Amino acid sequence: PALGRAERAWIAPHPADPLHVVWYVPSSEQQVAEPPLDELFEGSVQLALLRGARNDPDAIFVALKAGYNAVNHGHLDLGNFELDLQGVRWARDLGSDDYNLPGYWDGRQDGRRGSYSRLGSHSHNVVTLGGAQQAVAGKAEFVAFESTPEGAHAIVEIRGAWPGTTDHMRRGVALVSDRRALLLR
Repeated sequence: PALGRAERAWIAPHPADPLHVVWYVPSSEQQVAEPPLDELFEGSVQLALLRGARNDPDAIFVALKAGYNAVNHGHLDLGNFELDLQGVRWARDLGSDDYNLPGYWDGRQDGRRGSYSRLGSHSHNVVTLGGAQQAVAGKAEFVAFESTPEGAHAIVEIRGAWPGTTDHMRRGVALVSDRRALLLR
């Protein structure tokens, strides 16, 4: 119901297209709770999403990634984050590249896939050790996540991106100062 309400609000001042008709959810008398400001999604790809406010295009938004590098369409980017503030994307993931590039699907550690800029560690805002790419089989998981009305934080243990090289390596994001500022560690 919350997604239906948001979609109806979006199409009110805009023209609808055929997909809006296919997926239209009629209004309901059901009371709809607001989704949380912060959310942790688990699975092969894990994401922590933190927001400064809802329905404010200038508010802070940050997303932090964990999971498994070798997941389908995966990049070597454990610990990567995206950041929006005042309607501007300040840190971004460049997304996929041309699937027809030679060796694009060669997912071995020394395979060509990791050498393509958009897929390797060096085009992402991740920590690297000695300039090395993350391990294709690298894994990382969230070790902390907390959401309160005053702020939120998420911390990911990323040592699995470089197996056998370090005992402890973490990246964390926090919304501080009543959700108006970001702390990145």
